[in-house]
Amino acid sequence: MLDKKKRKKKKKKKKKKKKKKKKKKKKKKRKKRKKKKKKKKKKKKKRRKKKKRKKKKRKKKKKKKKKKKKKKKKKRKRKKKKKKKKKKKKKKKWKKKKKKKKKRKKRKRKKKEKKEKKKKKEEKEKEKEKKKKKKKKKKKNEKKKKKKKKKEKKKEKEKEKEKEKEKEKEKEKEKENDKENEKEKEKKENEKKKEKEKEKEKEKKEKKEENEKEKEKKKEKEKEEKEEEEEEEESKKKKKEKEKEKEKEKEEKQKENEKEKEEEEEEKKEKEKEKKEKEKEKEKEKKKKKKKKKKKEKEKEKKKKKKKKEEEEDPGRERR
Repeated sequence: MLDKKKRKKKKKKKKKKKKKKKKKKKKKKRKKRKKKKKKKKKKKKKRRKKKKRKKKKRKKKKKKKKKKKKKKKKKRKRKKKKKKKKKKKKKKKWKKKKKKKKKRKKRKRKKKEKKEKKKKKEEKEKEKEKKKKKKKKKKKNEKKKKKKKKKEKKKEKEKEKEKEKEKEKEKEKEKENDKENEKEKEKKENEKKKEKEKEKEKEKKEKKEENEKEKEKKKEKEKEEKEEEEEEEESKKKKKEKEKEKEKEKEEKQKENEKEKEEEEEEKKEKEKEKKEKEKEKEKEKKKKKKKKKKKEKEKEKKKKKKKKEEEEDPGRERR
């Protein structure tokens, strides 16, 4: 009986042990399944989280981009405003300058006009005097000519009278002596011829004198024309010099404008440089932040790996 009881007890113990073993095995299997499931879940979670993170990052990026755009827009607006203000100020200054310049120019122009008017007046007076002199000379010459002609006519008339007287005398002599008359006639004819020749010579002389006078007149005219041309050339030269001065002023003004432009461009360049430097600093900060983030993520992953390793090495650790 005792043996039977012992055997029964042993059997029971064995059964219990078997059951325990089975239970343990089942537990282990369940644990493994659970672990697998957990792993799968974790992986899924990780993937989802990753996706979410990526989405978030994209959104953040978009937001940042938008913000940046907005900021840039605002900055541009501010800059524009500033520029406008500056321009206005400059315009005001420039307007003042322009006004002053205008006034100065007006004064100069008035002075110039006054001078030119004076000059024109003087030139007109000179021309008037020249014309007067010419007229006087002409009148004088004409008077001289008329006087000369009158004298010559008088002389001719007197000569003719004398001739007629002589003719009458000769006629009387002819009546007395035909031969003598004939001789005298011949003489007279000879004299007439001589007189004619003399007259011809006189006419020639007169013509010569007239020609010489005309030549002198021409010379005087040419001289006057030359003087006029010289005066014109002088006035042209003065005009050219004035134009040169004007061009010089223009060039100086242009140079000043170019200088101002260059200064503006330099200011712009400096501003752009500052902007670029700021952007570089921002990018540096971003990179630093990214590095820090990556470092943190790496540390997290290290910790997770460590945990996994520990769990794999000692599966009953968690239970304990």
